[in-house]
Amino acid sequence: MMKRDPFRSFMMLQPGDAVRRILACILSLAFFFVVFFMQSARAEKTVVALVSALCLLLLMVRVLEATRDQPMIVILFVSLLVMIGILASLAMLDISPGRVRKVLAPMLSDMWNYNLLPALAWEEGYWSGGYLLIMGLFSRLENFSQLTALKLVNLVFTSLAAYSLFGLAREVTGKPNGLLPMMAALIAPTMLLCSGCWMQNDVIYVSLLLCGLLLLLRKQGIWGALLWGIALGFKLQSVFLMPLLIPMIRHRHIRPWQVLLLPAGYILTNLAILVDTHDFTQLWVRYQQQITSMMYEGAGLIDNAPGVFGLMSVASVREFSGMGMYFGMAAAMLFAIALCEVPETRFTAKTWMLAAAVLALGLPQILPQMNVRSLMLAELLLFACMDTRRAVMGITVGAVSLCGYIASIFGGDVISLPVRSIITLFVLIFCILSLTSSLKKPEVRHEAA
Repeated sequence: MMKRDPFRSFMMLQPGDAVRRILACILSLAFFFVVFFMQSARAEKTVVALVSALCLLLLMVRVLEATRDQPMIVILFVSLLVMIGILASLAMLDISPGRVRKVLAPMLSDMWNYNLLPALAWEEGYWSGGYLLIMGLFSRLENFSQLTALKLVNLVFTSLAAYSLFGLAREVTGKPNGLLPMMAALIAPTMLLCSGCWMQNDVIYVSLLLCGLLLLLRKQGIWGALLWGIALGFKLQSVFLMPLLIPMIRHRHIRPWQVLLLPAGYILTNLAILVDTHDFTQLWVRYQQQITSMMYEGAGLIDNAPGVFGLMSVASVREFSGMGMYFGMAAAMLFAIALCEVPETRFTAKTWMLAAAVLALGLPQILPQMNVRSLMLAELLLFACMDTRRAVMGITVGAVSLCGYIASIFGGDVISLPVRSIITLFVLIFCILSLTSSLKKPEVRHEAA
């Protein structure tokens, strides 16, 4: 009689809940030591390893949900994939983009010369209150690399985005099978290059919007509105999803009084500016100054972003900028009002996801001063729809964004801007048709397990 292979038996074992939780802790602890020794030449190795292990522990919650009835070998394999996704971000810690030397480093140095409160309300450059909170606090770091600290913040919010995407996919399907969108948030080139090679923090507002959307779909309006308000305090482009609040109020996903927490979250993020200036107008003047600066001193109508302006060989900033702004606002309001007229029984989690994707992809096509990072939210939302066609569209949007990244960061033009604009418009049309088809179908609701 052949002896039983203990290794095979271990790999085929289906552990109970307690064993799975212990395994998650053990893997996170092991990952801590792996990162610690990989970053042995770095002075901040302990903090880097600790943040990485905590991010893994957060995502292991989702891994355990997705592999509840799976053997040990599947749990270990999926955990390894998540570790690789985190390591992909860590591999870019030493990259110092030109934006750091030209913009961020001088700004942090100047902030150091001021007290903390004036630094948190920094006026030069018209930065939003959310980013000023991070920059102002990190300007006080002396024995810790500020570049490393900024990239670790991006890693934390990337993990939050991955965690939220899994939850959104679960709302769509009713099953804990959202590993694909979760991994997309970790290893998508657009996510990695945004912080690793460009040192932009767009993932912060994107993750807050995704987490807030998940809470709103679960009818937790208080926290959902608050997170959306905080996201707005980080980036003006957070308004892309705000029109969804109108049909969500109509269909009782959020109560009208709970919407007041959105401006409360925005004020909370910009509290330092309000305390320093004692002027409420400064809460919205910053974004107005940003728009004006980008219009006449920065990118003009577009910044390598696909859209209707990318199809124009000649376009006046003075004429088309205001027109694009008003047209975008009108289109968003009409879209929201149209959704209010649809019966509540036609709405499912997937319908809301498609509606959010239409807004996140459509508004950057007609609004001025957009950049290639504006499509990041739409890319992730399409992945979370848990459909093969929508996943292909998400990959297409990611490829278009990647070509724009290459043009913006490295100066190479893989696909011309007009071609990228046409491709994106076709994807937008497909999303609108998918949303229309979804609204026509009878109600098919999934309850998350």
